[in-house]
Parts: sequence; C-alpha cells; structure tokens
Amino acid sequence: MYAINAKFTVKEGKEEQFLEAIIPLIKASREEEGCFEYSLNRNLEESNVFVFTEKWKDLEAIAKHEVAPHCQKAAPVIAETAVADIQKFQIMEVK
Repeated sequence: MYAINAKFTVKEGKEEQFLEAIIPLIKASREEEGCFEYSLNRNLEESNVFVFTEKWKDLEAIAKHEVAPHCQKAAPVIAETAVADIQKFQIMEVK
C-alpha cells in the first residue's frame, strides 16, 4: 500500500477559490478504484495550510489518479492558489 501526503499552503485571499476546486476533487477521488483514504486536514495553527492524506492500493492506482479528469480540472486552480509539497510513501508493515 502507498500513501501520499500533499501539503498546500494557500496564498492570501485565495482560500475560497482553492476550496471550491478541491472539494469536487476529493469526492471524485474517493470513488476511484484503489483509493482507500482521501481526507482533507487543516492546520490548527496556520489556517491557510491544508494536507491531503491519501492511501492507495498500488502505484498503478496513483498513476491513474494523477491523470483522472477531476485531477486535471483542479490542477490549474490549485497551482494558481497554493504552493504544493507532495510526497509519496510506501506504507511499511510493522509487526
């Protein structure tokens, strides 16, 4: 299983525009095959900082997600309204 932590620091005055773009993205992403979790988190100390926490079945599911129409539609708005730091991880099973 794989995880993505996508941190977005939203530019001043752009929060509403950012949220309008990502809400449909989140809803559609949750319906994708191979998606186990797709949640939005807001920083308690910096209200303009958001983190997507995503869990995916495999790298193929992530690749399909990245080219999905809802991602392609949201990408330009996200790029215009926020600075992104996206990191991908392999989830390690600890026993």
